[in-house]
Amino acid sequence: MKFPHFSLLLITLLLGLSCKTSQKVQQKGGEVPDSSTKSEYRASYKKDFQLIHHTVRVTPLWDSKTIQGSSVLTLKPYFYPQRQLVLDAKEMDIHSLNLIDSKMELKPLPFTYDRMQIFIELDTIYGRADTLQLEIEYTSHPEKIAASGGSAIREDKGVYFINADGKNPFRPRQLWTQGETEASSVWFPTIEDPGQRLSQELYITVDTSFQTLSNGLLLSSMINSSTGTRTDYWKQSHALAPYLSMMAVGNWRVTKDELRNMEVSYYVDPPYEQFARSIFPNTVEMLEYFSNLLRTDYPWEKFSQIAVHDFISGAMENNTAVVQRAEMQMDPRELLDEDYEDYVSHELFHHWFGNLVTCESWANITLNEGFATYGEYLWREYKYGRDDADRSNQDNLFAYVYLTKEEDPPLARHHYNTRDEVYDVVSYQKGGLVLHMLRKYVGDEAFFRSLELYLQRHAHSTAEIPNLRLIFEEVTGEDLNWFFDQWFYKAGKPSLKISQQWNASTSEFILTMEQIQNRTSNPVYRLPMLIDFYLSERKDRHEIVMDSVKQIFRFKFDEKPLLVNVDAERCLLLETRIENKSAEEYLYQYKNAPLYMDRFEAVNEIGKSYKATDKAAEVIALALDDKYWKIRRTALRYSDTMLKNTPGRIQDRLFEIAVSDPVSAIRKLALEKVTKHFPYSSWSGNFSAYLADSSYEVQAFAFRKLYENDTALARTWSSRLESDSGSAVQLELLRFYSLHPIPGKADFFETALRRIKEHEKKDAAIHSITYFKNYERELYGRCVDMLKLQGLYSGSNFINGFISGQLVVLAEGLKKDEKILAKKIIKTSAGSEYGIKLRAEKELINSRLEKLESAIRELENKINEQDKGY
Repeated sequence: MKFPHFSLLLITLLLGLSCKTSQKVQQKGGEVPDSSTKSEYRASYKKDFQLIHHTVRVTPLWDSKTIQGSSVLTLKPYFYPQRQLVLDAKEMDIHSLNLIDSKMELKPLPFTYDRMQIFIELDTIYGRADTLQLEIEYTSHPEKIAASGGSAIREDKGVYFINADGKNPFRPRQLWTQGETEASSVWFPTIEDPGQRLSQELYITVDTSFQTLSNGLLLSSMINSSTGTRTDYWKQSHALAPYLSMMAVGNWRVTKDELRNMEVSYYVDPPYEQFARSIFPNTVEMLEYFSNLLRTDYPWEKFSQIAVHDFISGAMENNTAVVQRAEMQMDPRELLDEDYEDYVSHELFHHWFGNLVTCESWANITLNEGFATYGEYLWREYKYGRDDADRSNQDNLFAYVYLTKEEDPPLARHHYNTRDEVYDVVSYQKGGLVLHMLRKYVGDEAFFRSLELYLQRHAHSTAEIPNLRLIFEEVTGEDLNWFFDQWFYKAGKPSLKISQQWNASTSEFILTMEQIQNRTSNPVYRLPMLIDFYLSERKDRHEIVMDSVKQIFRFKFDEKPLLVNVDAERCLLLETRIENKSAEEYLYQYKNAPLYMDRFEAVNEIGKSYKATDKAAEVIALALDDKYWKIRRTALRYSDTMLKNTPGRIQDRLFEIAVSDPVSAIRKLALEKVTKHFPYSSWSGNFSAYLADSSYEVQAFAFRKLYENDTALARTWSSRLESDSGSAVQLELLRFYSLHPIPGKADFFETALRRIKEHEKKDAAIHSITYFKNYERELYGRCVDMLKLQGLYSGSNFINGFISGQLVVLAEGLKKDEKILAKKIIKTSAGSEYGIKLRAEKELINSRLEKLESAIRELENKINEQDKGY
């Protein structure tokens, strides 16, 4: 499961799409915890039975949004003799439940059902040497599941019918499932436990116009001539945890690659077929790289990725069939501005950590998610270099620190209220950062040998955090309880204050370090680290261990070090790091220290307070040419002081960057600085280059600056840009037309509203209302229809509610106009030309008002339906 990008998470929270994690959910054993049970210990589920295999037959019924199903489930007692079996089965109608005896005859079994679990009385006592088979016929009602979830997984109703009735003009008809954490039992009876594993056969019967995807391999497709349907038979031979089962039904274009005779495939909406390999970039190379790095071949039958609409999370690592969000589908120019490669590497790495070896319980979820997050780092390190990987860790650290200001639980999550709580920046981002520290502590050889051994020992099984520790101790020969205790089992994070002093009389460098974290909620950490001392002719590296609140370290040198770089590998997980370095030392650090974080820290610290005449300002100019894009971006962000006071120093370089930097975000930021600090006449000659930029974001910003300075020229460009498919350009054109109207743009507004991305529809609605209200009043009704459609089918109550609110404002305005006209009509002769005109205007207003109020009612009804979880 991929946690959404930090920026996407904030957008999600702002749009109101994320359910509160305090939502009560049904737990094993029937309890419904509340805040008073927060401290309850969450153990692994007790295993009375062990799943072995199931054969599931399903037929989706689109009209009722139900699943007609049957399952033959094979299982056996885990250890102790059993007379009763409990299966998870949420919101089903159970039509029959039979034991399949040794003669393959069906024997009905008595059971009770509470809409969440089936309690079955077996015909005899079964021991651990016995195997039993059950056949269950049922109908699943996923729409009856009350919506609940957290920030990573917003809902848990298991089965999602998208545009089931085909009336939504903006969505294809699709069905997809989401099992994690415990929602697979919405569409087949099972035992919901990450510690269970079973092999699977799945028969999906659908209309012949649909495609299907599931775990494992598609072994056959049979046409059912009597019903005009087709049954696809999928088989997953290697056992998987129940939450990793999936199916998807819809219409996609499939692009296939191959690795070692294994299918690697990509399912996308038809318009994106030619871009499939770019949408899921470098997948084959990732498979090869991770297999080699882990010295463990990819352990499954195939690897598919599918883009689905209205997905409720970032992505999902379903075994051999990863579900990704439809928002990943972009053309090559859009892909210049947005990067979803981490989604691909994250879900792929799960096929070793999470799928091959699964966490024993949700308390140990970081063994899945922390590893998958670190898989993103490993891929970036290999493909794009350490600078890019370290930037990824920096982003993860920022997200973790920012989102744990109020609460920062330990990585080992044995105390929680609901399962969804463990899917957070602790399990993901902190988990990955802790693994990186472990790697730096033990060294690469020991780290990857330990991962290889961990995968071998626990393949097709489960593990807990102590299993990981024991493997590392076996490989390294070192007791690592101290590391796992402070980073996995204790809450919080350290902060360091670092003071440096040179004693010339004793030729002694004195380094004072203090752990300044709040020690009522954070432990005192043991922090091994490397320190680099930069001398005039050499660099000395020393290893120290800080294990007290405050420690003083002394080092002898023949000369005063030019720079002292604490935590030279930049691997410590620190909330804050305070140092007393001078601007000159940071300038030296930028020029000489090797890592991305060294250079970023230097530019960032100088940039906060430098003066344009300072020698240290040189770092801003130097960093504009840094090899890594984020350093260049940081320098640009801090360039205002220099541009205000000594603009000639970097003017030429800034103009070059705006046109030629290889990263679109840098070109856009440079263009922002150019247009902010220099007159239009100095950069107007470059507009053809700016507007021809390959990036939609750059192009959109350039167009805004054009129409802010030269409306006439912008009019000549606007029609040329209309055919562009980029959401950013389309939105900017809507804004331009709302401010500087050109008649006859109704068709463009309708097309653009369809193309614009979900989080931009709010602004698009505002621009549309402005345009039609002020400049195309005769097409007022068309505008209302367009916005109503956007609200009804947006999939977001926020967008729906916003559009509804805007229409209410319009309606209130019309009511005021109607009252004014009514007063005028009273004072005017009914038969006069003016009176007839006023009455015609009033009829028109009433007609528009009726249309508005009808649209508002439809939107509000839709909001009420979605609030009920339908």
